[in-house]
Amino acid sequence: EKSSFNRQDQIKVTSVDKEDIPIEDGFNNIFADKNTLKFVREVRDPVNLKSEGIILLTYNLNHIKEIVKKYENEHQVMVFDNNGYIIYSSDGDYNYEKCKYYDEIAKSDGEVKLDKSYYINKSINSSAIMSVSKMAKRDVNKISIGLINSLVFVDSLVLIISLSILYIKLKLLSDRTDNILVAMEKVKGGNLDVEIPITSDNDEINYISENFNEMCRELDDYIKKIYLAEIEQKKAEMVALQNQINPHFLYNTLESIRMKAICNGDKEVGKMLYTLSFLFRKQVKDSNIITLKDELDYCSKYIEIFKFRYYDNFNFEINCPKDLEKYKIVKFSIQPLIENYFIHGIRFEDYDNELKIDVTKEENDIFIKIIDNGRGIPNEELEKINDKLLSDRQDSNSIGIENVNKRIINEYGEGYGLKILKNKDKGITLVVKILCKEV
Repeated sequence: EKSSFNRQDQIKVTSVDKEDIPIEDGFNNIFADKNTLKFVREVRDPVNLKSEGIILLTYNLNHIKEIVKKYENEHQVMVFDNNGYIIYSSDGDYNYEKCKYYDEIAKSDGEVKLDKSYYINKSINSSAIMSVSKMAKRDVNKISIGLINSLVFVDSLVLIISLSILYIKLKLLSDRTDNILVAMEKVKGGNLDVEIPITSDNDEINYISENFNEMCRELDDYIKKIYLAEIEQKKAEMVALQNQINPHFLYNTLESIRMKAICNGDKEVGKMLYTLSFLFRKQVKDSNIITLKDELDYCSKYIEIFKFRYYDNFNFEINCPKDLEKYKIVKFSIQPLIENYFIHGIRFEDYDNELKIDVTKEENDIFIKIIDNGRGIPNEELEKINDKLLSDRQDSNSIGIENVNKRIINEYGEGYGLKILKNKDKGITLVVKILCKEV
C-alpha cells in the first residue's frame, strides 16, 4: 500500500507494487522527470536489516512558477539534474531533455552566452540538483520611461535644493562680510562703539568678527585711558600755571624778608623763610617726574617747617637706601600724604607723635611706607577709602590721597598705587607702590 498527502494535508492510501518504484541495490535514489522530482528511500528493520518498505517523496516543480510571477517575468528559472537534463523551465520551452548549454552554465558564475547573453545566478545542492536563475542582458539594461522620469525629477529636485542652499549660504556670507565692512567704515570714521554680530558658524568670518570686536573694545579702553590721562595732565598744568603768579617776585620778596630777619639777628625766622622759598622753587620749577631723592628732600623741608611750630610735639625719620634714590617718582607723591597726617592724624595735645618714611625694594617694585602713630581711621571708613582707591574712583576736588593714587596709576598702570593699613597700636601706614624706573 502507498500513503500520500498533498499540500492541503489530504491523505490518500493506495496499493502499489514494489517493482513500480525505481530503486537500485537498496540505496536511496533521486529520480527526475519533467517538472517532477522524486526522492526514494528504502526502510529496513534495524534488527535483521530486512526490507520493510520504501519512502517516496514526489515534488511538483510547477509551484516555482508562482514565485517567478512576483518578479514580472524578468527572471527565468531552470532546474537541472546531475546529468544536465532540464527538469523544470519557467518559460515552458523545454521538456525533460538534455540541455546543450549545461557545461557553459555549470562553469560560469556571471554573464554567459547561450542562445543570447544572460546574467545567471545558480545554486547546487548536495544531491547535485542545480537551480539556475537567468535574466537576459538586454532586460537588465532596459530602463522604463517611468524610471527615467523619476530619475530626472529627483535630479532636478536635488539640483534646485542644492542651488537654494548654496544661494542662502552665499547670501548669509555676503551679509556677514558687509557687516564687517560697515563696522570698519565706522571705525575709520572714529566710532569705536561698534560690534559685529557673531553667528553660530565656526568659520573664519566669525574668527575675524570676534577679534575685530575685541580689538575695538581694547582700543576704545586704551584711548579713553590716554584721553583721561591727558585731561588730568592738562588740569595739573593749569593748576601749575595758576600757581605761578610772578614767581620771581615771590622769591625775591621771601629772600628780602629772610635777609632782613638775619640782619635783625633772627636766624630762626631766616631759616624758615629759606625753607619756604625752597619749597616754592621746587613746586614751580621741577618737572612732573623727579628722582626719589628729590621728593624725599622736598618732604624733609616740608616737615622742617612744621617742626619749627611743633618742635617738641613730634619726631620724624626718613630711611631710604642710597641705591634707591636714583629711581623716578611722580612729583608730590609723598608730600600730600604727609600733609594729610598734619591735618587729620597728629595729636597736638600729646608729645609722642612720630612720623617715619621707609623705602624698600621688592623684585622690580618700590614700596614707600609713611608710618605714623596718630589718631588713626575707623575700620568702616578705612574700608571705604581702600575700596575707592582700588576702584580708581576720585572726587573731582580731591588733592590728597585719591589724587596721589590717580597720578601713580596713570604713570605706572594697574597694580600700582596707594593702600592704607591700620597699625596694631596707633595710627595708620600709607603704602605707596611704584615701578622701578630710572630717570
